[in-house]
Amino acid sequence: MQQFVKKRIPVVGIQWQGERFAHPHPLSEKLHSVALRQELSPEPFYTAVLETDIGQQYIRSGDWILGPGAAGEHWALTPEVFEATYEPVSG
Repeated sequence: MQQFVKKRIPVVGIQWQGERFAHPHPLSEKLHSVALRQELSPEPFYTAVLETDIGQQYIRSGDWILGPGAAGEHWALTPEVFEATYEPVSG
């Protein structure tokens, strides 16, 4: 069986701390405060909704927002998954 390694595509990451992004931040149109959508949250501890290419992703303070990816998409990861998957680019 052949093995594969994911291609290295540099992405920008920001750790969200519950604050709103100032316009014209690139993510300001994709991230909505849960105050606007409290009733849509499946769990009460989610604090925002990130609009992604495949739908809404609920995020909490401390989650990482990454992108753009190969197709221009953005996504969020918990701190644990982020730390296990990503490392800073040196140079």
